[in-house]
Amino acid sequence: MAWHYLTTDSAGWTTVHSQEQEDNAREIWNILVFENHWTEHSAAGVLGNMQHESYLNPGQWEIGYNYSMEHGMGLGQWTPATKVSNFIGSTNHDSMANGSKQMELLISTPSQYTTGYLNPDGSSVYYDETGLPYISTMSEYSESNQSISDMTKLWAICWEKPRNTYYASSINDRISDAQYWYDKFHGSTPPEPPVPPTTHKMPLWMYLRKV
Repeated sequence: MAWHYLTTDSAGWTTVHSQEQEDNAREIWNILVFENHWTEHSAAGVLGNMQHESYLNPGQWEIGYNYSMEHGMGLGQWTPATKVSNFIGSTNHDSMANGSKQMELLISTPSQYTTGYLNPDGSSVYYDETGLPYISTMSEYSESNQSISDMTKLWAICWEKPRNTYYASSINDRISDAQYWYDKFHGSTPPEPPVPPTTHKMPLWMYLRKV
């Protein structure tokens, strides 16, 4: 299965929960759950946020900033976009829209997940939240089976870190999308590994003919 993307700084690269989005969501799910052993709940929390941040389009640039490298880009809307270009080693927009590389960037930079807006008692004054589980590292997050609602909120607060007003207006949609992708992929099996090409040997009689 190949990634789908459109390099754009506008909304609406495809319809919500389209086949393109589902294919990309499955790639993300497979990378997190099967390749890196994240829990299904933690993967759903990531997907719910990515659905809202980028429409699951690795070629999505922050809307309204004319492809500015100082603003967000990619599945997780890395800000500044130089986080993506530096990791990939190119500022070419098509090269930066590599979904697999972006997921590699996510996995390899656990320091992106921080608890600066989350108190040890599970509250967040900035985001007006209380009673969340205190999960302090991305490693702990990846192993957690807290509710999908809490996992979605934690990924938004500790990894995405949107403006508090944007968080308030979007968190219910993020949770709804997280639940949608969880329901879609829960209990799925790992993708089949590619079948190696067969080697065609000459029949024995052809060898004998050469002698």
